[in-house]
Amino acid sequence: MPTDTKVPLLAAPPPVGVYQDDEPLEPRTAKPARAPAATNGGGGMVLSMQCEFPALGRGASRDAFAVLVHARAPVDVARAPVDLVAVLDVSSCMRGRKLALLKQAVGFVVDQLGPDDRLSAVPLQWR
Repeated sequence: MPTDTKVPLLAAPPPVGVYQDDEPLEPRTAKPARAPAATNGGGGMVLSMQCEFPALGRGASRDAFAVLVHARAPVDVARAPVDLVAVLDVSSCMRGRKLALLKQAVGFVVDQLGPDDRLSAVPLQWR
């Protein structure tokens, strides 16, 4: 039975590879290098962004807008395992094209997961 562990606010972080997860992680093994088309030539991390609006006037304001961020890691660095939680809107407004796009996005995420990654899905339904 798991017990709660109280950690002081300024405590040192746990050693690398030690997690207080509900499941132990297996030690990672070396993975084959990716194909050259999916790399950035072995350099540093590359970030690119694309904003929904190329510019906003000084007096203009928006409550929200979309920004697409693409990150490409160096080829010689193994990716750490990911614990991902997806909150999925399954309310009645998610029909037709919205639901199809949600399914497509979740499928893309699943395709990108590695063997050491974990995904949890939480359905959210507005009443």
